[in-house]
Amino acid sequence: MILKMLLIGFIAVGLVMLFVAMIDSNRFVVVEEEFTLPKIEKSCKFVLISDLHNKVYGKNNEKVVEAVKRANPDFVLIAGDLITSHVNESMEPGIGLVKALREQYKIYYALGNHETKLKMYPEKFCGMYDKLMKEVAHPNVTMLIDESCVLGDYMICLTGLELERAYFARFKKKEMEKGHIEKHIGKIQPQYCNVLIAHNPDYF
Repeated sequence: MILKMLLIGFIAVGLVMLFVAMIDSNRFVVVEEEFTLPKIEKSCKFVLISDLHNKVYGKNNEKVVEAVKRANPDFVLIAGDLITSHVNESMEPGIGLVKALREQYKIYYALGNHETKLKMYPEKFCGMYDKLMKEVAHPNVTMLIDESCVLGDYMICLTGLELERAYFARFKKKEMEKGHIEKHIGKIQPQYCNVLIAHNPDYF
């Protein structure tokens, strides 16, 4: 009887946790942070967008667009997984969001594991990565794929790191050898405030 009650209790807790996880993964959340960084010449405001996974909040993602407009940023950072790497899944929600923002804002886009997966297996995903790159291309959109760019007005060096898929394995954190990040993106530039866009926070 006790074992039966414990089993029912575990199942109930599991169902509640699953329900909370489903709600959380489909919620649009805005978090505001204010912080001081060294070497910045003047204050700036930016919006960081990550892990939308093709989700749509409001018609044509108008909730996201309006949140960005309310923030009135100097630039927008995309930290990956704007889309989801499923064969034949439409990428239009993610692409449409970039198109809705790029006329008004400078966008700096680094890849997440889902974009990298599309890139690694072009045959499987029927050229979806090339389509994504073509569709988001614009003078105001800078792709940062193991690359850096300097925002001279602010003395900020932005760098986008592309991590291999092995670093996103579920339930197991792959050890990163010393110098791995430097091998990808080089040394930091000490004269600037260095900002790294890297999709996996496990390796902060």
